[in-house]
Amino acid sequence: MDVARQLSSWYKDETSVTIILVQDGTKYTLPKQMVCAISQYFARALEGDFKEADERTLKLPDCRAETFDVVLFFHMYQRLPSDIKSEPRPQHLLVSLWLFGDIYLIPHLKTEALKAASEILDYQRPCPGVLAKTLVSGPEDSSLRALFIEKTTSCIFQGAYTEEEFAELAEIEGFFKIMADGLAAGKHNRVFADTVAQGQGSISHSPTSTASVENCNRRPRRLVVHPCQPRRLSKQGICSQPSRLGPRDASSEETRSQQCPPTSGD
Repeated sequence: MDVARQLSSWYKDETSVTIILVQDGTKYTLPKQMVCAISQYFARALEGDFKEADERTLKLPDCRAETFDVVLFFHMYQRLPSDIKSEPRPQHLLVSLWLFGDIYLIPHLKTEALKAASEILDYQRPCPGVLAKTLVSGPEDSSLRALFIEKTTSCIFQGAYTEEEFAELAEIEGFFKIMADGLAAGKHNRVFADTVAQGQGSISHSPTSTASVENCNRRPRRLVVHPCQPRRLSKQGICSQPSRLGPRDASSEETRSQQCPPTSGD
């Protein structure tokens, strides 16, 4: 009954708040009590001596409607939608949810997004654009970053990336050093394992384990990792950028699109 009373109180609140998503301009009008209950960050902004409190408006950068819609669902039901893994860009969406929870102080959202991302990466290789977004936006010691580094490194050594995808990986600033540092220290595995042990108990990753070929979906011809100087990749988080190696094979493109569907940005 406590939950029912809390839900009821939101809709008895005559004070509304406007939330504006800066990236796509989407606006939400929600009860103030509900918004404050989503996050301590929102509560402090709306109840303190800030411009947001006076204007009853919150502007959220780096967030799109597809992410905030799930945030609202998660707040109502305390779980992610059951069909979230069938979304067109599940990796991108889950990374965005984890980053939202990190920025706006919603630890349970981070835990659930990490768990779902780990399950997806058991049968998908990390999309290059999503990895780039994770490395740019995720804290260096974060469990999310650790997970994507671990899975990407494993899939590289399994020869699971196409030439086009590998070219995209090579363009991520500092990519080869990040991978080498992770392998040498094993730090990413320990951070991820510790986090999962605390929050999940149902997922375990050995510091010496590697993903199977099946986990990376398919096995294109093996690529040799050259110690070339990586170029800069834009922060747009795009899974399928134009190839710099020439036209793609049609069958390869069809298979690849099932794993890393094109996206128009973050």
